[in-house]
Amino acid sequence: MLRDPVDRAYSHFLHLIRDKVEPITSFSQAMSAEDLRIEHNWSPHWHYKQQGFYYSHLQRYFDLFEQDKIRVYLYEDFTNNPVEVLKDIFSFLGVEESFVPNMSIKYNISGLPKSNNIHQYLMKRFWNNKRPKNVLDRLLNLEFSQYIQAKIIQLNLNRKPKLSPTLRNQFIEEYREDILNLQDLIGRDLSSWLAAN
Repeated sequence: MLRDPVDRAYSHFLHLIRDKVEPITSFSQAMSAEDLRIEHNWSPHWHYKQQGFYYSHLQRYFDLFEQDKIRVYLYEDFTNNPVEVLKDIFSFLGVEESFVPNMSIKYNISGLPKSNNIHQYLMKRFWNNKRPKNVLDRLLNLEFSQYIQAKIIQLNLNRKPKLSPTLRNQFIEEYREDILNLQDLIGRDLSSWLAAN
């Protein structure tokens, strides 16, 4: 599943800022620091820009496997119609297509926390499978308990800050050639990814 590479990089950056693991608070500076980070063997988790060169990553798979064995989806398709995308994935994998997953819990919501302490506490409780049962877990079934905790996490998040049009356009240019090659490779119109703001 591929997302507009600039949006993906910015969202990834905000995710690491939110979780207090990105020491640079400027997206532009973090992108500029990437080559040095790669040189110093930083985890790919901090390779914001590099991960967005989808064509170079996918071309290897298309060279090794028949095209009908590869399925590529766009993030926009999933956000606009998640159930249809999931049904198509199930069909492609040859599993039960009539299954409709519970889509009520939204995981990994973007945004910066209003309270870092509350966010850190909730994230540890929410994602730790070995955690002791809390009051919600004891009173409710696990799925409903997770739903309530996910809603509390959402309520503690501010809307994510917008990326400036100038920066967005700058990074679009860095991805332009890769995007054009990618749209030929997967047979999808990606012109919206190249649109200036």
